[in-house]
Amino acid sequence: MNRNKLKNILSQKVLLLDGALGTELIRKGFDKFPPEVYLLHNPKAILEIHTNYVNAGCDILLTATLGANPLKLKSVGLEQKMEQINECAVDIAREAASSNVLVAGNLGPTGELFPPSGNLSFSKAYDCFYKEAQILKKKGVDLLILETFFDIRELKAAVLAAKDIDPDTFIVANMTFDKDGRTLVGTDPTGFSLAFVDLDVDGLGVNCSLGPESLLPIFQELSRMTKKFLSVKPNAGMPEIRDGKSHYKMGPEEFVEYAEDFIELGANIIGGCCGTDARHISLLVKKINDKKPSKREIESMPGISSLTKNVIFVPNSPPVVIGERINPSGKKKMTKEIEKGMSRSILTEAKKQANAGASILDLNFGMESGITEEWTRTLITELLASPGLPLSIDLRSSHLIEAALQEYGGRPLLNSITIEDMEEKVKLLLRYGGMVVFLPIDETGIPETAEKRLALAKKVIHQLKEMEFDTNRILFDPIVMSLATGNDPRLTLNTLQAYKQLGLLTIIGLSNISYGLPQRPRLNNYFLNLCVELGLDAVIKNPLEKAPSGKVDLSAIFSGKKNIVELLKETKPVKKEKAKPKEKKEDVDILNAAVGGEKERLLIIVKKLLKKMDYEKVIEDKLRPVLKEVGKLYEERKIFLPQLIMAAEAAQNVFKYIEKSFEKKRTGEGKIVIATVKGDIHDIGKNIVAMMLKNAGFDVTDLGKDVPTEIIVKSAKETGASVIALSALMTTTALKMKEVINAVKEEKVPSKVIIGGACITKKFADDIGADAYASNAFTATKEIKKLMKKYRWGSGKKSMKEYERNHRGHREKNISVFSKKTKKIKSKNNDSSKKSQ
Repeated sequence: MNRNKLKNILSQKVLLLDGALGTELIRKGFDKFPPEVYLLHNPKAILEIHTNYVNAGCDILLTATLGANPLKLKSVGLEQKMEQINECAVDIAREAASSNVLVAGNLGPTGELFPPSGNLSFSKAYDCFYKEAQILKKKGVDLLILETFFDIRELKAAVLAAKDIDPDTFIVANMTFDKDGRTLVGTDPTGFSLAFVDLDVDGLGVNCSLGPESLLPIFQELSRMTKKFLSVKPNAGMPEIRDGKSHYKMGPEEFVEYAEDFIELGANIIGGCCGTDARHISLLVKKINDKKPSKREIESMPGISSLTKNVIFVPNSPPVVIGERINPSGKKKMTKEIEKGMSRSILTEAKKQANAGASILDLNFGMESGITEEWTRTLITELLASPGLPLSIDLRSSHLIEAALQEYGGRPLLNSITIEDMEEKVKLLLRYGGMVVFLPIDETGIPETAEKRLALAKKVIHQLKEMEFDTNRILFDPIVMSLATGNDPRLTLNTLQAYKQLGLLTIIGLSNISYGLPQRPRLNNYFLNLCVELGLDAVIKNPLEKAPSGKVDLSAIFSGKKNIVELLKETKPVKKEKAKPKEKKEDVDILNAAVGGEKERLLIIVKKLLKKMDYEKVIEDKLRPVLKEVGKLYEERKIFLPQLIMAAEAAQNVFKYIEKSFEKKRTGEGKIVIATVKGDIHDIGKNIVAMMLKNAGFDVTDLGKDVPTEIIVKSAKETGASVIALSALMTTTALKMKEVINAVKEEKVPSKVIIGGACITKKFADDIGADAYASNAFTATKEIKKLMKKYRWGSGKKSMKEYERNHRGHREKNISVFSKKTKKIKSKNNDSSKKSQ
């Protein structure tokens, strides 16, 4: 369908999406394979579900292609059938749809993660989505709906790929959120809105993970922040596993009660996700009954964002602080590292500025000679992970700017453009999104009057409007010049005042005012206060620079009555106060290095400690308490998945060094066998748990993913594992956990069993006879320690030696088969781990 035509329809009427596909297939007994497999081998099952939704009265039917992109299909061995699967899905949807039902091509995430959690990149994701979207568009879908994404970088790649195939495509981009209102990588609805405010996508929305009650406040925040069309697809509550099957307890009546709330908040498209069926959609149709979408009050405040943090430029508020110190000028160590393609100094400086109160970090490479796109991409990813602040990309080369914008997660600030060099840079911002700093400089240089600088600002506003680049995306710099060279500061102040009278957003580079002069903090602070009084919105400064104590009247300089050199002779330098020693500085340093993923720094700290402490005390009194604190921070959502993984990897690096350096190994907490059960290829959560357990001192045998029950049980016997830890993401594979527990009991293996995963609940764990349940990696470590106290090999009713005597014959018979299988599985999963890392 024509994009503008669909926009007109949505302006007049709320459209109804269909309901769930995956859970409907499971309910009907088709639970052995993902939906994409049934497209090839049992298309009638898909057709029946589609037809039920059409008969229920839906306006839009989604193709069964949520997991049909090349990377996702590769994980189930169907990559070569990608084109056939997508074409078949569109054909089946078209067969079911009536003439007035739209068919939407459905795109979902790749199943891979960006660093440091995985090895996904913008280009890899873009190529993947381009291939799938090209097939769907070729088959003539009416629109594209992208859903169940939790990383804005991956979603951005999907949107751009789809737009490059056909700019006229109507696109709805959905994300999935947790109960705390954030995605898995930590993005909230405001950050979601900011990341896509500039992109040519028609609608934003939320789907899956939560029922309508929990999704409502998340949707409410999104509706306040975006002018785009809104889509919502809640689950029918949260699933419970009863009698071996998933049950969504929210019936159609309760589900549709929330429809009025979503419409009142401005929903344009409403449907159902997991657990909903044709009954839910049928009742939803009756409830909505051709309702018109509500008008919304948009809080359209300009701002930038990262994966986890948003910075809004609020009028009449203190200026936003942009840290200036990621700049090699005057920093020999940083200069040498940049030349060698290293980033340690940059990351250290970034964290210092974040701790000192910077809200944004300015990223400048200096001369940029020899800087590669690949290094730029890696650095952007590292800075997004830690400290995670939004970035001001202060680069000149277009190819480096584009590399940074592609890999960036959120809405960045580009520093800067002039009227002479803006065209190419603005085109990049129109494609990838972001705000920009404007400097009033033309071919003659910097204008010498406020009037001429203002004239350049007006000229650029006009030219950028013609390029469809909004003025509220621009921060105007009046240009600050050093007092040391005789520049009049009133010129900057007058230009700033003129900008604010036009209602423009403003920014200054503060340190320029005192360049080449003594007592820089005093001069900077005084000038900043003058700018703040005029309504300054943002300041690029050194956040580590402390405001000087004592008052000195500098008004004579900034009013032009006195020469700067004369005044400085009259003032006395302020003595610096001695810094107070920090309590437990070592512990703070270890925590910061771990959360920042600074492997080398953490190792240096530990090496120093090992010179004055026994290695066991270093582990027990320093490392383990810090790792416990990391887990607590993650549980409290003060850090997110990337930081958790970085901390675990940094700690592992230290433990490996300790084990290699000392003959005696770490005190063993116990032996664990961990695996994702048969049929489940998801191992992100399992890998995190394994890392946390290793760091806690456990001997962990990681069998990987998709592991048969007999291999898990055999491994427990062979290793003498006290605990078997099982993971499953899908409700269809969760029942394999019960199979493992039954096998453990039948073969009288003394191991305790703990289970966890996205679909697992405490009730399910109790129902299938698990010894413990954990909702995350931190909880898993605590629960396993509790299990160890209840039972250890050799201290229970049956010792390991007794067990070996009773089962020796059985063991010897199967050991050769088991060894071959285990080697095969470990080899397979080692390859997988290398790819994901």
